[in-house]
Amino acid sequence: MLSFFKKNKNKNARGKSYYNRENLVHNLNDFISFFEPETIAQYTTLETIKFNGLSLSKINENSIKQTLEEPDFTFEEKEGLNGHKVLFYRHIVDNLIFLMQFHFLKGNFLFVSNTTSSSSLLSNTDKTAFVSRITNKYLPDTNIDLEKGLEIKISDSHSNFLNVVDGVNFKVIYVNHSQKNQQLLKNPNLANELMQDDFDAKLNDYF
Repeated sequence: MLSFFKKNKNKNARGKSYYNRENLVHNLNDFISFFEPETIAQYTTLETIKFNGLSLSKINENSIKQTLEEPDFTFEEKEGLNGHKVLFYRHIVDNLIFLMQFHFLKGNFLFVSNTTSSSSLLSNTDKTAFVSRITNKYLPDTNIDLEKGLEIKISDSHSNFLNVVDGVNFKVIYVNHSQKNQQLLKNPNLANELMQDDFDAKLNDYF
């Protein structure tokens, strides 16, 4: 659906403060919130949900870089959430700005968020057109009244899903809802493990 992203050279560079501000994850609960969205309108598709032609279960750092080349910015394991890595891509297509962020935890790809904005104001007509592209691809035989709202969740047979969020920012989030990721986030000791890993890493600087 978003093949025009591939190897797009028209990018704007931004600094660390910009990407830190745009980063959607600052703690473990943020991760969990993306796996448990509160979207009311939910649908199921017979198609396999993909991002930029990649099945969510097959996304890894190498596949991303082969498709989109090197990221504009990378956050390596942040203090307090060791094991978290984010690859950012910021592309400009005409007057549209796409900010994609691929999130990994302990080497596992969890989700990618694609935030769309405009050099002017992203209109409701624009957003409706974007959601229509999604529904036409994944729900061609389902009549959806987008005038009632643009926030929808579409799941596939692999339990992966995409979630449209029409808030302060308009974004589509593609979640790799694999059994492995579910088990990872439900690990009751995960928060302690991430903080302990971070503490151990600091000690390595002194011994």
